[in-house]
Amino acid sequence: MDEEINIQTIAIALLTSERTLYRIFKDKNLTVNSAIQTIRIYKGREMLRTTDLSVDMVAFNLQFSTAKYFIKTYVRYFGHTPAIERKLHPPLSKIENKEDDD
Repeated sequence: MDEEINIQTIAIALLTSERTLYRIFKDKNLTVNSAIQTIRIYKGREMLRTTDLSVDMVAFNLQFSTAKYFIKTYVRYFGHTPAIERKLHPPLSKIENKEDDD
């Protein structure tokens, strides 16, 4: 994740002004921070599904203050823990390794 992600970098990437972006977020009853957190938590789900990184490392890479906070936020978004996510959608490398063992 980009440490410098903020309203200005988002506005530049979307070729719009900060003011327009704030207005869009306000119209949707969102804040910039909540949108950034949503992006990070969905990126976390992707990382859980595609890598063997520990939950601690996923949280660290996504700049959550603690793994505990990442897990709490994850449950709020998806209704289950990252550990359950891994059981439901194991990383491809784990599936391939299991097939090699058979």
